[in-house]
Amino acid sequence: MGALSTIATRGISILASFLLTVTVSRILGAEQAGVFFLIFTLNAFLATAGRFGADNLALRLLSGDSESPKGDVLRLGQVVVGVSLLVALISLVPLVHYFNETIPWTTVVLAASSIVPQAIAVFAGAVMRGLKWMAGGVFSELGSLPTLLVFLIVINDLVGLYDNDLNFVLGAMALAAWVTAGWATLAVLRVLRRLSDSGLALSFPLFLKQHGGKMMPMAGTSLLAYGMVWAPVFILSALSAMEEVSYYSVAARMANFLILIPSIQISYLAPQFARLFYAHETSKLNLLTAQSVRQVLALTVVPILLLLFLADPIIQLVFGPSFGPAASVMRLLIVGITITISMGQVNQLMLLCGLERLSLLLTTCAVGVWVIAGWWVAQFFGALGAATLGVIISSSYAVTSALRLKARTGIKSYFRGFSLEEK
Repeated sequence: MGALSTIATRGISILASFLLTVTVSRILGAEQAGVFFLIFTLNAFLATAGRFGADNLALRLLSGDSESPKGDVLRLGQVVVGVSLLVALISLVPLVHYFNETIPWTTVVLAASSIVPQAIAVFAGAVMRGLKWMAGGVFSELGSLPTLLVFLIVINDLVGLYDNDLNFVLGAMALAAWVTAGWATLAVLRVLRRLSDSGLALSFPLFLKQHGGKMMPMAGTSLLAYGMVWAPVFILSALSAMEEVSYYSVAARMANFLILIPSIQISYLAPQFARLFYAHETSKLNLLTAQSVRQVLALTVVPILLLLFLADPIIQLVFGPSFGPAASVMRLLIVGITITISMGQVNQLMLLCGLERLSLLLTTCAVGVWVIAGWWVAQFFGALGAATLGVIISSSYAVTSALRLKARTGIKSYFRGFSLEEK
């Protein structure tokens, strides 16, 4: 029952994100939707910085790497609130300056206020997953905000209280984020009652001294990984038209349907990965990774072929004729996603199995390539060029990560055939 509820919740969450993309695209049009996608992506990026790696560290601490998990989780929560608030305040001035000709500064401030609750919601979701409440954790991390936002937009469209313009959508986004953080925080405080610390909880300074060295590379890796995935949106917004941002955003979200299965898997696999690794049961861990990657490829081969060969009619049917150029972008992204998912859950495995510094190095290199080559590609080739470079970078990152994971830990994350025997 728990596994089924987790799968259903993950599916609902991804569907809600997709419906949000469709709703915003059709209501706002290509140009204004591009502005929304940029702000939405920026907020998620800054919220990732605000978490400071606390979500990944919480999973490790709740998997047996702490004698006082309850106290440590509460300390992590304090870190998330403090760092995310600082990030939000620092980002206000550049955000207002960048968008001053597009939307009122008050709307920018309102949208930026969602950085703090987004950071809290994802951290709370990780804690829930670490305490085996998978469905609640998944919905807090991925599903609550887009579900509430779509609900607010649709209700407003039916009732007609406000114009469904960019200002309203951004304000509704902030409201949805705070509501999500509110219920997620209450849920975490409730599930934490199950824990009892065997050791004394560390004071805040001692906690930072003991765990700060782990959090920094985790935070850097998560931040750079998100930046690597959505670098095209940032670069296109700086060097190209907002329509190009829309084309890339809708293509990426459409192609991301292919990561539905691995996204569902990681909700319940991440705690299992951590427990098996720290129990030194590498053979069982390798069997688990082999099963998971086989399952992903078996379930996604048909959607991959459909999206590749029917890209044009699908894009125009879902988003409208004005988004036709996104079809070619989607085809390229699908190729990259196929290669990436065949390498397995490399990101989570490296973060959970003590290779966070190596992950940070690889991610930094990938972002460096984006900084060097991305500006030129986006400026002259738009969304299609950005997608091409993105495929090259993401595929190289996944393959390199899988090879180093095997060399350093003996963990084989990648696809090793459909045979039931471990290779």
